[in-house]
Amino acid sequence: MQKQTLSLRDIAALANTSTATVSRVLAGRAGVSAPLRDRVLAAAGQFQFTPNPSASALARKRFAPTGFTHRAIAVALLAAQETTLARLWDETYEGVLHAAHDQELGVSLCLVRREDIAGNPLPSALMRIPCDGILVNQIPDFPYAALARLAPIVLLGGCPEPDSPFPQVAADNDMGIAGLVAHLAALGHRRLAFLPSDLSTPSFARRAAAFETEMRKRALHGVVAEPLGDHPERYAAAFAARPRAERPTALLVSSDGPAVDLLHALLAAGIRVPEEVSVTGFDGRTWGQSSVPPLTSWHVDWLELGRQGVRLLADTVAGHAGSTRMLIGGSLQVRASTGAPPS
Repeated sequence: MQKQTLSLRDIAALANTSTATVSRVLAGRAGVSAPLRDRVLAAAGQFQFTPNPSASALARKRFAPTGFTHRAIAVALLAAQETTLARLWDETYEGVLHAAHDQELGVSLCLVRREDIAGNPLPSALMRIPCDGILVNQIPDFPYAALARLAPIVLLGGCPEPDSPFPQVAADNDMGIAGLVAHLAALGHRRLAFLPSDLSTPSFARRAAAFETEMRKRALHGVVAEPLGDHPERYAAAFAARPRAERPTALLVSSDGPAVDLLHALLAAGIRVPEEVSVTGFDGRTWGQSSVPPLTSWHVDWLELGRQGVRLLADTVAGHAGSTRMLIGGSLQVRASTGAPPS
């Protein structure tokens, strides 16, 4: 039997739904229940239906938010060093892609180094990408204004800068440190140390300040140690050489990578974790799950951070941004690297 050629309206009538819902299903967009999607596809399968590209483009233009021309955004990964990109964007970028899909936005990804905009020219990597706005990860002292000359920007991750002229979405460092300290205090720890990998990174400095605040609030003994740098084994050796009564019973490290390195350095120095000292990280990255023992950490909701970055950028491009500074929370991941303090 020859199939009929009908319109969206005919398919909507047969599926007992609206033409807008039929359009969403046939375009593969989210927001439609599985039973309704199946009903629409079954109805469409009875006809030789092919969407009209010109009409679809016209509809997108008619309903596109003010300020959008390309229906696309760029994600600019700023790198002071190549290691800046290592394993840090998996969940965040997934959140970006989900939110962009929901808003029917294309996403381009490019790498921008500091030297690419020396002398403040427009970065060629972004010049080649048609986009309406740019998501930018935060690194210290980067000339963001050069990027903002191309399109509106939103800073993603890092530590919020109160005086920044650009909208920002960042992890709530204070909430994370408070959650970790509360966990350790509940286990009975009273002598704690915060170990930054460095203090030049704004988010690590913020976490150190939040740690000191929590120590005062809870009347606990806490110190911010010298930065670990690339040599956690030095701290582990010094820790092992101290009398047991003078050691902190819990160590909060500024991020998961250095925390795992320190944990293994302590084990190599003959210090049992968590029997002799508890160790925590911050960020909740996946590699902490496979350390020995698995690492307790504060997991930032990186997926939501990526989603909210896209939403804030879309609002900024459309000219009706609300909040220009958004903090993203997270949850405590308790694993085997923390326990009660030694008696």
